[in-house]
Amino acid sequence: MRIALLHHGSPCSPVSARFRASLLRHDLFDGVNCVVDTAGAEGRWSRLPLLTEQVLQRRPDVVVAIGALAALSAQRATSSVPILHAIVLDPVDIGLTASNVTGVSSFDPEQAMRHLRLLQQLVPGLSRVAFLTDVDAPPGRDGRNPLVTHLLQAASRLDLDLHGVALCGVDGNIDRAFDGLQRTGPQALVALEVPTVLARLPDIMELAERHRLPTLSPYGWSSSGLVMEGASLHDALDPLAESVARVRCGAGVGAVPIRIVRHQRFVVRMDRARRIGLAIPAALLQRASLCVDETTDDAADQSRRAASPGGSSVW
Repeated sequence: MRIALLHHGSPCSPVSARFRASLLRHDLFDGVNCVVDTAGAEGRWSRLPLLTEQVLQRRPDVVVAIGALAALSAQRATSSVPILHAIVLDPVDIGLTASNVTGVSSFDPEQAMRHLRLLQQLVPGLSRVAFLTDVDAPPGRDGRNPLVTHLLQAASRLDLDLHGVALCGVDGNIDRAFDGLQRTGPQALVALEVPTVLARLPDIMELAERHRLPTLSPYGWSSSGLVMEGASLHDALDPLAESVARVRCGAGVGAVPIRIVRHQRFVVRMDRARRIGLAIPAALLQRASLCVDETTDDAADQSRRAASPGGSSVW
């Protein structure tokens, strides 16, 4: 079986190794009874059409697409090769509806409301929230990315003033984006789970700290966040590998339904909170899957807590 693994990051990223490890749990051994061809766009989304064409030329039995941009590129390129995707938040809304497409979604319609309520607990009297999105994030039927749509709806219900800035490419000037955000006087920031934001998360968190701006970011993509919440890509890889195994055994895409991953994790970086003068309420600390303090915790202690029930060591 030949598997094409297509994603927006580096071909040597930990995602590739994690996916191969998930395949092992379903008796698929790269180089033995399957071959995994990996193609990564290195954060340059414009490369995806050519990469997709190149992997299809190798006649894969299935395309595994990590992220909505990779999945949409594959869907445009083939109507016959099965496409299995992961970390696509609302596949129907963004048009991933072809008969040869299925996969794993982490879509949670309550996530935006949960995130804003978390920020309300972090920042007493919160009234103004900023968010970072991506000009290349796939739009839904209303012309906006589904994450933006749900965040706007949640902010309206909570009577919060919401302002957003869209990043433009991984080489874009995020200092300028923060200057634009600061002009709106935000009290907190939401970093959405969209391609460019994910690619620049460490830089975003350094700027947020410099501006003393409490920030909520997606879980599982970087350990550099202040407060991180959501489902992890790595939680999706095992059901994704299971779907690949079903295709190998002869199941058609129609017999492999979309799987929903909603294993939410909540992580707090105490050292970042101290550096911006933010006191984390005790009630939030009790809810956290993991509290990380790089200035006082040794690696062994963090590993112990990461392996505890509810914890995670996906980084």
